[in-house]
Amino acid sequence: MNDIRVLGDWGTTRLRLWAMAHCEVIARCEGPGMAAVTAPPEEALRESVRSLLGERRTPSLALCGMAGARGGLREAGYRETPVTIAEWAREPLRFTLDGMAVAIAAGVAARSPDREEVMRGEETQVFGAMRLDQALMQGPNLFVLPGTHCKWVRCDDGRIVDFVTGFTGELFALLRGSTLLAAGEDDSAMVDEEGFAAGVAQGRREPAVLTALFQARSRQLRAGKSPAWARAWLSGLLIARETSEVEARFTLPRSVVVIGESALSQRYAQVLGQNDIAARHVDAEAATLAGLRVIDVEA
Repeated sequence: MNDIRVLGDWGTTRLRLWAMAHCEVIARCEGPGMAAVTAPPEEALRESVRSLLGERRTPSLALCGMAGARGGLREAGYRETPVTIAEWAREPLRFTLDGMAVAIAAGVAARSPDREEVMRGEETQVFGAMRLDQALMQGPNLFVLPGTHCKWVRCDDGRIVDFVTGFTGELFALLRGSTLLAAGEDDSAMVDEEGFAAGVAQGRREPAVLTALFQARSRQLRAGKSPAWARAWLSGLLIARETSEVEARFTLPRSVVVIGESALSQRYAQVLGQNDIAARHVDAEAATLAGLRVIDVEA
């Protein structure tokens, strides 16, 4: 019973918990993200752990993500770049909850003269991907982590040295609820491929995003495009512009590592491919678990 260890990623949109025994996942559950929690975070965590384990108990819980944010479960600090996996994992925020040893991983911060960057959770996936493939510990590598706030993380010999954030996912979600799309839009997971390709093409040639966005509405009214087409067009436009802006900051290599859910990762791979950049996909859950397993829960 005491061999069970719980690992968790508590993000903005959802909480994911995994019960581990002998390095294998034996149970998993999901709960509300930090932005949707209505009860105190400690009570929300208790409820999710009960849902995961039932009458069983665990001696330890390792968490990453917004659990360590200001206003989260407990505020954990940041490790400044450059940072290695050993430096990041060595001193998480530790405390005890209902007799359970809890450790919250630090976030990572990067500072330059013109910007401040922070992330929580994505560093766990980057370091986890390195643990899954030791070759990623060598030389320069660029990791792309699509999501609510997409991170482009530059690494060198196993160290996170710099990163930049695209607000793309959250902006897309906001635009989907705006007047750009017709009421009653089809909410299916299917993507209009022609609309996506058209959005990518416009995003690659048109840097003025604010004046381009209204095309999603006007093309429905004047060119007979469907709401599904417009939704895909917006996605293509935003991902293409994000990629172009990152390219202006970083020199993009000929190959990148994309960590994320497969459907969204494939969209980024399509856009990168048009720039002759190969994208290798790493499963987000596998990377998260590999990163969380190195957290030292007990000092």
